[in-house]
Amino acid sequence: MHWSRSGGAHAERIARGCTIDSHLGGRARRSAGTGRRTCLLAQESEPVEPEAEASEQEGSRIRRLGDSLSVAPEEEWVPGISIDAGRERINALLREARDRQAQGQLVDPASDNAAERYAQVLDLDPGNEEARAGLQAALAALAEQAETELDAGDRAAASAAIERMRALDPADNRMAALAGGLRQAERIAELQIRAEAATLDEIWSGPDGAVALWRTLRDLSPGNEAFDAELSSIAERVRTAALAAAEQGDLAGALTLAESASSAGTVVEPGEIAVRVEALVESAIEAGEFDRAAALAEELTTIAPDVAARAAGQIEERRLELAFPVGMTFSDDGGPTLRVIELDDGTRLAVGLFEVSVAEFRVFVDATGFETDAERTDGSLIYDEGSGGFTRDERADWRTDFLGASAEPELPVVHVSRDDARSYLGWLSDRSGATYRLPRGPEFEAFAGAGAATLYWWGNETPSDPVENLAGLRDRFDDDSSWTAGFRGYGDGFWGPAPVGQFPANPAGFHDTLGNVMEWNEDCFDDRAEEDCELFGVRGGAWSSRPEAAQFRNSARAGTTDRSSFVGFRVVRELR
Repeated sequence: MHWSRSGGAHAERIARGCTIDSHLGGRARRSAGTGRRTCLLAQESEPVEPEAEASEQEGSRIRRLGDSLSVAPEEEWVPGISIDAGRERINALLREARDRQAQGQLVDPASDNAAERYAQVLDLDPGNEEARAGLQAALAALAEQAETELDAGDRAAASAAIERMRALDPADNRMAALAGGLRQAERIAELQIRAEAATLDEIWSGPDGAVALWRTLRDLSPGNEAFDAELSSIAERVRTAALAAAEQGDLAGALTLAESASSAGTVVEPGEIAVRVEALVESAIEAGEFDRAAALAEELTTIAPDVAARAAGQIEERRLELAFPVGMTFSDDGGPTLRVIELDDGTRLAVGLFEVSVAEFRVFVDATGFETDAERTDGSLIYDEGSGGFTRDERADWRTDFLGASAEPELPVVHVSRDDARSYLGWLSDRSGATYRLPRGPEFEAFAGAGAATLYWWGNETPSDPVENLAGLRDRFDDDSSWTAGFRGYGDGFWGPAPVGQFPANPAGFHDTLGNVMEWNEDCFDDRAEEDCELFGVRGGAWSSRPEAAQFRNSARAGTTDRSSFVGFRVVRELR
C-alpha cells in the first residue's frame, strides 16, 4: 500500500469546490448536456469549479477520508455518511501504528507493521504530520536495514528492503544510493565467482586471471580483509608459479607471472628467474643440446645480460670441449700442427707442436709476396765464428740459417721480427677463418713448463739425456769452439738451431719449448698496452742461451722489429 499525493490533492479540490456541512446530507450528479459534476446540498446546487473538472482527468476514482466518502463518474454518493467516520478511521490507524511502533514493529513483520498504517493514513490525509513523521522513520529504518544486509552480503534481503522502501515512497532520496550499492554488491558477487573459478583453474594472468579479478574486488571493497587475504595468498602462489615456469624453461611465461605477482604485491626478482634458466642452460650443455642451451641463453639477455653472457661462454666452452678435447692434434688447411691445451682458468687453446719452420714460412711468402724487415732494411744478426758472438749481416733473412747460409726447410725460421711473425699469423687467420696469434706469457709458461713446479720442465738440474737443443758445455763447433757458460756435462750434438721436432716432446706434448730458438710473445715486456709498448717479451731458451735464460718463467725483451739467428716463433690458435 502507498499513499498518493495527487489523490490527496484531488480530494482537497473536491472539498473546496463543494462545501459540506458535517450535519447535512448531499448528493452529486452530472449536469445534463455538459458532463459537469454538481454537488447538491439540501435543495440548492452549485457548479463545481473548473479545477475540479481538471482534477477528474487525473484518475478514474478519488478517495476522500477512506471509504466514508468517494466520488466517481457514473456513481452516486450515498447520502447520510458522516465525515467524522473518516476521521475516526484515521485515528484508529494512527493508534494501531503507535502500538506497533511501541512494540518494535515499525517495519516488521511485512504484513503487520506501523509503516503500512502510516501509509494508509497518508492515503486518507496527505497532510498528516504524525503519519508523515512515522513513515520517514520507517523509510530510515528500511534504508538502514538495506545497508546492513548489503554489508553482510545478503543481496536478496537488501533488495527486499529496497523494494519495500520503493513501495512506501518511490521518491525517497536514499533510493539511488542504495540501488547503486545493490548493483555494486551484485557485481562484486559476480566477480567473486569468476575470481574463485580462475583461482581453482590456476589462471593467474590477464584481464580474466585471478590476480586481476581479486585486485578489482579489493578495489571495489576497500578494507575487506577476506579479499586482502585472498590476494596475498594468490600473490605467493603466482610467485611460485613464475619460478616453476622458469625452471621449465618458459621464460616468457615466467616473466608474465612475475608481473602478475608484482601487481598482487609480491616481487619476483629477475635474478631469481635468471638463475633457474641458467641451470637449464647448464643441463642442456651437459646433455649436448647446444641449440636449446643457446636459445635459452639468448632469451636471458632481456633480463640478465651478465647471466646470458656467462651462459653463452659455458656453451662455447662445452662445444670446444667436445670439438677440441685436450690433447687433440690438428691443422687448418695444411698450416702448422696444433695441440689443444686447457689453462688453469678453463680456457682452451691450440698451440703449435713445433716452432714455425722455414718451409712453413715459405708458403706464406710465396702466397703473399711478403718482404720481411730484414729484407727491407739491414739484414739480421748471425753467429760470428771468429769472435763467438753475433754480428749483423745485411744479406741475412728468413731464407738463411744462423751462419747466414741457405737454411734447410726443416729448420726453425729465424731472422724474423715480431712484426714479421704477426704478418704470418694474420695470413693464417685470413686463410682459415680462425684467430692466430703469438702466445701470451702465462700461456707460454703453461705449455712450455708442462705444469712443472721446477725451473725447467725436466727439473732443476742439468738433464742427463738430450731433451732440448741447449748450450751444453760438451757441445763443440768445428771441433774447436765450446761454450764458456752452459749446462755442465750436457751435450746434444748441435751448435746452432736443430730441425724442428728433433728432440722429444715435453710432458705436455710440445717440442723445443726451452731450447733451439727463443720465441716471440704477444705481451709487452713490462705489461704496458701494446700501443705504448717499446719492448716485447721473448721467452724460452735457444741453442746459445745460458741456463737461466732457458727457464720457462724467464723472459727477455726486444723491439718489435728486432731480428736475429736465435729468435723464431710458435703459433697459438684461439678456439672460438
